[in-house]
Amino acid sequence: IIGAVDPAVVDQGIANSRQMIDNCYYEEYLAKPGNEKIAGKVLVRFQINGDGSVSKTSVKATSLRNENIENCLNREIHTFENLFLLLF
Repeated sequence: IIGAVDPAVVDQGIANSRQMIDNCYYEEYLAKPGNEKIAGKVLVRFQINGDGSVSKTSVKATSLRNENIENCLNREIHTFENLFLLLF
């Protein structure tokens, strides 16, 4: 975490959005034939602007190698905007 945003605020916003993040995994898990195992880590980089809005999300690193989940995470993180606006 770089910049003036309190890391505790970012952590709280992510914790409050955990269900949305988990849904990216579950949707893909249910879509896979035979529910094959999906495992790995995804590091998503995003910017919180001064007004609390979220911009510039991107997958920085991944061992998951699942484009559907990675794209879903980028989309969901953009919706964190409303949470960060409330926490500021």
